[in-house]
Amino acid sequence: MSTPDVPDLSALQWTREVHDSKAMISTSRHLIDEHFVNMGFASDDMPWAKALSTAQLKKMLDNSLTFGLYEECAAASDTGTTWRQIGMARLIADHITFAYLTDVYILPEFRRFGHARWLMACCREVFEAMPAIRRGFLVTSLPYGAEFYKETLGFHNVTEDAGHLIALTGTFKKS
Repeated sequence: MSTPDVPDLSALQWTREVHDSKAMISTSRHLIDEHFVNMGFASDDMPWAKALSTAQLKKMLDNSLTFGLYEECAAASDTGTTWRQIGMARLIADHITFAYLTDVYILPEFRRFGHARWLMACCREVFEAMPAIRRGFLVTSLPYGAEFYKETLGFHNVTEDAGHLIALTGTFKKS
């Protein structure tokens, strides 16, 4: 249930035309192609991730707000438009005060069409819809990635908050 102070972020949708085709971004869980997500995790484009078991993947997606990026398929089905997933971004969030952006991925053949900027604009819209947002967070190891997120989301390097903020990280290995 959505109220002004507790927004429902789980069924948002945006569409746009891109080179004579239609693209859509949606936060609807039922549209997410689990095979696509695992394929992305297994790819060299997401070196921080690895493919998960079906149960792990389902649990992860059920507990995240995932933005699916889709292209309209050429042949619409009898039941309406058919969409193929071509990208994603995942928020781990409480939907009120905090969100961690991770797993931003777009298929290589769909890059350079402005999809990443559009995806980040949608993410920013969701960050801004959180009624008591204190902080959005992400981790990137690539300098161009940092510049991209600074530009599109307004994020900044935590070292710029020296004396006011310390970011810590840890790695955990299974015994």
